[in-house]
Amino acid sequence: MGSGFDADAVSDVVSQRADVLACLADGPKHNRDLQEELGVSRSTAYKALRELEEHSLVERTDDGFGLTLTGRLAFDQHAQYTDAIEVLCVPGSLLTVLPSDAIDSLAVLRGADVVFAERHAPNLPVNTIEDIVHEATALRGMSPVLLPLYVELFHECIVDGDLDANLLLETPVVEHLFDQYRTAAVEVVETGDTHLWNIDETLPFGLVVVDEPDPMVALIVYDDSGGLRGVITNSTASAVAWGRNVWERYRSDARPITLE
Repeated sequence: MGSGFDADAVSDVVSQRADVLACLADGPKHNRDLQEELGVSRSTAYKALRELEEHSLVERTDDGFGLTLTGRLAFDQHAQYTDAIEVLCVPGSLLTVLPSDAIDSLAVLRGADVVFAERHAPNLPVNTIEDIVHEATALRGMSPVLLPLYVELFHECIVDGDLDANLLLETPVVEHLFDQYRTAAVEVVETGDTHLWNIDETLPFGLVVVDEPDPMVALIVYDDSGGLRGVITNSTASAVAWGRNVWERYRSDARPITLE
C-alpha cells in the first residue's frame, strides 16, 4: 500500500532546487542541458536531480529528466508563493505602518508603483496625490486625516474645475473641516458635484479611486501621528475593483453630510 510524502522534506527540496524545477518546467532535459542552463558542474546537477527524483518531483524519461505531476504542482505553488513575497516587499515599510487586517488581498499591491516620503524629499507622495486628483474628472476618496493641501486641492478641482467627487471622511476630519475651512467646504458641497460622507469608524488608510477618465487606485499610508508615509498606486483592473469594493464597504456604514 502506498503512503504519503513528508511535506517538510518536499517543501525544503522544492525551495532549494527551485532553479532546477524552473528549467524543467517547459519540458524534460538531460543532465548536460541543465549544466549549461544553470552554469553548474555535472556533479551538482546530478545531485540536484537525484534529490528531486528521491522525492518523486522529477522522473526519468526518454527525453531526459521531467517533472512529475507532484513536481509540477509543487513548483507552481512555490512560484506563486515567491511571487507573493516579492509583491509584499515592494511597498516594504509602508505595510508595517498599517493594521494587520488593513488589506485582505494582494490585488492593490500586484503591479503597483510606490512613492515613499523620503527624508530628503518628504513631499513626493503629496505630488503624486496632486497629479492624480488634477487629472481625474470623477473619483471616490476617503481619508483619516485632513491636510490643508487637500482642502485647497479639492476646492480648486471641484469649484474651479470639473471634478465630480464622493469623499468619505472620519468624524473628527469632518468636524475639523467645517471648523477651520467652512467656507471652502460649503462652496464644494454647493456645487452639487460633490458628496461628502461621514463615518465614525477609524479608517486604516486614505484611498482615492479614480473612475474617469482613466481608472486607477491610490492607497495613501499615514503613520499614527497623521504623517504621510507614502502612496501605492495601481491601474490594473483587479486593483481598481479592489479599491471600489473597499470604498463601498466603508460607505455602507457612513452618513451623507448636508448643509441643512
